[in-house]
Amino acid sequence: MCVLLTLRTVALYGRDKRIIAFMLAMNMCLVAVSTWSLIGQRSYLATDVPGCYMGIDARTAMHFAAAWEALLVFDSLVFLMTLRKTLKPYLRSGPLSPGQKLNIMALIFRDGAMYYA
Repeated sequence: MCVLLTLRTVALYGRDKRIIAFMLAMNMCLVAVSTWSLIGQRSYLATDVPGCYMGIDARTAMHFAAAWEALLVFDSLVFLMTLRKTLKPYLRSGPLSPGQKLNIMALIFRDGAMYYA
């Protein structure tokens, strides 16, 4: 999903080399944090709880949280970049009358907002 969001954002910005470099750097950071979150995890079988409950220690919980937070930061940046690029044309188009089609910028904004929500 992150690759698709990156491609869509780069296309939205007209394949600007600065945006490509920024998005690649963000993806590399996301991969690094995700890789780190997989290393050093510890779990144990909770014997005092009925069922198949696997417990985790505080360190593993921080690893899981870091991976989800990195994904939240990435998604937020993509949403803000999409919002920045599409807000002006979206607001300029004004309210739609019945039967009128949305322009491409309005569709991108709507779809990006729906994904982020």
